[in-house]
Amino acid sequence: MNLFKNILIPVNKGMDASVAVKKALELKDEKEQVRIHFLMYRNESFEYNFLNFFKKKKSSGNSSYNTLFETRFPSFKKEIEEQCDNCSLVIDTIPQKNITKGLIKYINENSIDLFLFCQKRATHGLGFSKKINFNKIARQSSCSVLSITPGSLNHSVKSIILPVGSFIPEKKIQIAIAFAQKYNGLIHLVTMLDNSDEGHSKMKVDIFYKTYKILQECGYTPQYKILSKYESHEILLRYAENANADLILLNPEKRSFLSTITVNAIVDFISPHSHLQVLMTKPNIAS
Repeated sequence: MNLFKNILIPVNKGMDASVAVKKALELKDEKEQVRIHFLMYRNESFEYNFLNFFKKKKSSGNSSYNTLFETRFPSFKKEIEEQCDNCSLVIDTIPQKNITKGLIKYINENSIDLFLFCQKRATHGLGFSKKINFNKIARQSSCSVLSITPGSLNHSVKSIILPVGSFIPEKKIQIAIAFAQKYNGLIHLVTMLDNSDEGHSKMKVDIFYKTYKILQECGYTPQYKILSKYESHEILLRYAENANADLILLNPEKRSFLSTITVNAIVDFISPHSHLQVLMTKPNIAS
């Protein structure tokens, strides 16, 4: 599997675009033409347009940040051009209202394969990610969603957590191998069992074993661990911390309010000083 060639970086006052640019350059495809998209949010409310019409100084926070970004863009452009001979840049906007819907539309229309964002600080469930349904974006597009931190820069992905559920995660296997090849990383195979459902647990163990064999046949012998499903995202993060993990690979869950909270919680509670990255990608089969 090649790495990414159509990368989207959101521009927002809660995001760190400079870190995202550096990570995009790290993960870009080395052989094919690469496009890096910077996407700003425009305020289309009546109040904002009314004030803007009369050229009042009052504006939304995002509008101020968009202006700041425009002044910084030449430095981003220079950095990208100096490090990437095969990169072209795109700047575009979407309405600030219904951000998730706008992002999905833009991603699908522009064949984005990596949505890359970096929060400036841990928000403990109350930050920018609460406005974006990462789970929905990953489910309704073919785009991988990668959450990074400033702490992940200049830090090789040496330890990759690959959770396995009720089907063989072919796409996650491909991504895990691509990262392992690039960084000479170790893959940790993990499954979570519910002891109250013996039949389902046996099926998951079988899938777990088959996934292990696939990785072995590809030249990778993973570490492996079976965990309790109780409060699974907390258990997974605890295991990732103990394994000194650099990357967790997730599939989006079935649409529900709870799944959105669970997925976003994993992102929100990661410290900006952590080197842990979270990548979510839709499986090749319906889940």
